[in-house]
Amino acid sequence: MSNALVPRAKGGARRPFPLGVYVAMGLGLGLAYAAANTAFDILDRKTPLVATLAAVHAFVDRGVPLLAGALLGVTLHYFRLRTELAREAEVRAEALGRRLEHTERDQAVWLVATATLHEVKNPLHALGLLLDEVTLLEEGGEAPEGSPSRPELLEKARAHMKRIDTSIGSLRDVAGHLTPKLQDVDLYRIVDDVARDAEVVARGGRIELEVPSDVRAKGDHAWVRIIVENLVQNGLEAALESVSPRVRVTAERQGDRAVVRVLDNGKGFDAHDRAALFEPLSTRKTGGMGLGLSVSRALARAMQGDVVLTEAEGFTTCVELRLPR
Repeated sequence: MSNALVPRAKGGARRPFPLGVYVAMGLGLGLAYAAANTAFDILDRKTPLVATLAAVHAFVDRGVPLLAGALLGVTLHYFRLRTELAREAEVRAEALGRRLEHTERDQAVWLVATATLHEVKNPLHALGLLLDEVTLLEEGGEAPEGSPSRPELLEKARAHMKRIDTSIGSLRDVAGHLTPKLQDVDLYRIVDDVARDAEVVARGGRIELEVPSDVRAKGDHAWVRIIVENLVQNGLEAALESVSPRVRVTAERQGDRAVVRVLDNGKGFDAHDRAALFEPLSTRKTGGMGLGLSVSRALARAMQGDVVLTEAEGFTTCVELRLPR
């Protein structure tokens, strides 16, 4: 069959004719055969050529019913086989769908569990540092200039305890829906709260905020906070390895996206570290579980966003949280 008879779709793939074309072709052949049959009945069969054609015509008349019957049987078998294959494919698709549903639920449970672990781990760490500060004051030691007073430290400790209690208490509710509750999120408030909580961990490091008060995004408030907290915590831990620790958090609108950037001046990542940065259980920190960035990216993508590693002048590492607006 020539390429002219069969149209090609984009990319070179052959595209079959519509059913009406094949029906019209069949009707045309039938009419042509009927006309030939009528002509043979009219023509004088005594001439050699006409006699030969008449003999061929008689053979076709006897053979066509047999051929038509065979083709009809093949056609019926084809349609029956096609129906059975379609039914089998539907059953397999349903089974695969159930398997995927269970797999996605298992992954979601793991995601919620690890996210909750991080949500509890960070305030516990900050709580321990606050207690160290309180103990230092109780023993009559001199706190660094500008450090919070004892009542302020205790108030921060109570806030962290309340946050831990809220995180653990809401785990069952979160596991019940396993999908983000998308709503309007105030990025300024989240970043500001996270930065305030991280101040006690900074210990000489600087957290610079460049976040307009009107930057908002669509997302799950709890999930966005988990992501921002993980990114800021990672940035602080990396920056504290440098002589002059420095962390900057910025936020801005980019088209239909809101972007939060966390930049630090730590030692950065080599090519190998970059390749495995978002893989679960991959970490450079002693005692770390390697879940922070992988969980952050998974949470962001569940909200139609993403977490990516980029570059920024003056900093060794820049991680972006991108969310829809």
